[in-house]
Amino acid sequence: MAALKCSAALAFAAVLRGVSAARRSPADDSLALSSPEGGCEFPCGAESVMKDNITFTIGEGSGISFEVKENYCLQSCEVVESKMLGTRKGCDAVLPGSTKVSKNRSSKLCCTTWACPTTTKTTSQSPAAPLAAKFACQTGQGPAFASYEANGQNSFEGCAALCDADEACRAFDYTEALSTHPELISLNPTFAKQDSCRLYKTAKLRQDGGREIRSFCSKVGVEEEDFEVEYLAGSSSSGCNHPCGTNAVTVGEAHFKIGSGKGIDYMASPDTCLGDCAVVRSASFFSASCSTVLPGSKEVSKNDNSKLCCVSDMCPSTTTTTTELELDLEEKFSCQAGQGGAFRSYHMTGDNSFEACAALCNAEEDCQGFDFTASDSQHPELLSLHPTVAKKDACRLYRANKPRLGDAGSADRQYCEKKIEWGEAVDDETDDEAVKREDKHGEDAVDETDDEDAVIMRQVSSGCQHGCGSTSVTVNGTIFEIGSGSGITYKASSETCLGACIVASPGMLSSSSCSTVLPGSEKVAKNGSSKLCCLSEACPSTSTTTTTPSAATRLAQKFACQTGQGQPFKTYMETVSNSFEGCASLCDLEDQCEGFDFTVKKTTHPELFSVTPNVLKPDSCRLYKANKPRLGDPGTSGRQYCQKIP
Repeated sequence: MAALKCSAALAFAAVLRGVSAARRSPADDSLALSSPEGGCEFPCGAESVMKDNITFTIGEGSGISFEVKENYCLQSCEVVESKMLGTRKGCDAVLPGSTKVSKNRSSKLCCTTWACPTTTKTTSQSPAAPLAAKFACQTGQGPAFASYEANGQNSFEGCAALCDADEACRAFDYTEALSTHPELISLNPTFAKQDSCRLYKTAKLRQDGGREIRSFCSKVGVEEEDFEVEYLAGSSSSGCNHPCGTNAVTVGEAHFKIGSGKGIDYMASPDTCLGDCAVVRSASFFSASCSTVLPGSKEVSKNDNSKLCCVSDMCPSTTTTTTELELDLEEKFSCQAGQGGAFRSYHMTGDNSFEACAALCNAEEDCQGFDFTASDSQHPELLSLHPTVAKKDACRLYRANKPRLGDAGSADRQYCEKKIEWGEAVDDETDDEAVKREDKHGEDAVDETDDEDAVIMRQVSSGCQHGCGSTSVTVNGTIFEIGSGSGITYKASSETCLGACIVASPGMLSSSSCSTVLPGSEKVAKNGSSKLCCLSEACPSTSTTTTTPSAATRLAQKFACQTGQGQPFKTYMETVSNSFEGCASLCDLEDQCEGFDFTVKKTTHPELFSVTPNVLKPDSCRLYKANKPRLGDPGTSGRQYCQKIP
């Protein structure tokens, strides 16, 4: 009850202040400094104030860091009584944007501050005139995310006074609107951080006033500062804009000696060159790191007023006497109009030529293809350790993926696939090692590759598809000697036969285990270019007319399937398994599973609000407990819903 009374009293006091402000005549603004100025609840530089019949000495009290300043006043204040809100209640929770300015034994005073108007009264000149002469203003804003201070001053005079009093401030933008934004990643998180006035240490202008129609004002005499990037064709090497091993670089009018300057540990080398470079001048972006200004770059030189940030690249080998024939890059890749799989690239650069991008992919064993464009392509990348609104992506590298051939996109891209060099080792990882890796990381983390339909051929299986004890099998024109090949432990037996099989060609499956590409299968043969994964079936007994059903047949007898999907948002497990056998095996092992839906496509969805966020969460197979399935609705992926038979 007491808390309600206090809340009502605070609300009534706020109403009275509003009425008082509304009734104040224009003449009130010309009062002496002993009275509150316009926008101030208490006089500028006041050392002691009375609020709600309680006297507070400004700057005093346990934990108070606020200091009285002559050019600041207390704009709006609230008294927080310890018995009402608790001594640990933050000021920002009571009065957004406020700070603790005083504290006594039973309460504390929370106030927002305001820049005081000019106090000179002996001249007819407007108080704002001296400030107006110090700043040059136009419609616009400062650099995005570069302000170092934001507050509620929503006038030129108030914001200019703050910038004028701070030597580090080179410019500000402001709006007359009462602007706020959420600031959750802060020592004092709030949903309403005041930002009508924003101060900057750089005078870089965005000629866009935004929806709040802001004005951008820079100190007179201060030149617009920002980093500049100049691209030079310094050598013929791919990705190099400056000669290999160069020890001096000129960008614009700035000259840099590579490896010199305080804190520089980069040294020029004949094996390395410098690609894209950026000059970061003093105070620009408040001493931003190189990785922020130019992603992937490092400090390579520094002088008195600027530093040089460059992307370092490897120089191509000059050796021409190697015993092995080095194929030209054009002979190592097959290109056509198109793009790699959406969201599948693992590395992106600004290299906008076939030669430069191909050289990067050629040097990476994991790289199976790339797409590139001749334009200077870029995109915003905000959810990153180094956020940027202009991430260069002219060249994009891919591991195994499903390229969008024929779709060149708006940037007119070419997709180039690495040609297989016959004779190279295929699948050095044994199935046992893959299983261990699967146990360690979980099913969804095992197969980072997409199984290409043109490379993996499924055999329709129900029981034995090859003779019992067969020692040689031909699948899709490829002959396999059962039990032969590196790491093969399977041996043909008169008591077993081979059912469903998959032929995995080199280069496309990476080192995926057979159990990943065909659940329940094992590697039964391997030759120089591919491996054979098969389900092993028990041969029917010769002493009886009955046959032992295959694993696929047994599963088919446990589920009733038809076109459809499970109930929206009711799935409790999602995996990469994109076959009936694989998904049914999982549901069969789960007592709580009453049904599942699956698609033969490799489908994914973003799952960001998770302990392990993933923008490409596999969901070809989805398991459900009790739910209301959407029978007859296969969705865009052509799903089948299978209900467990009681």
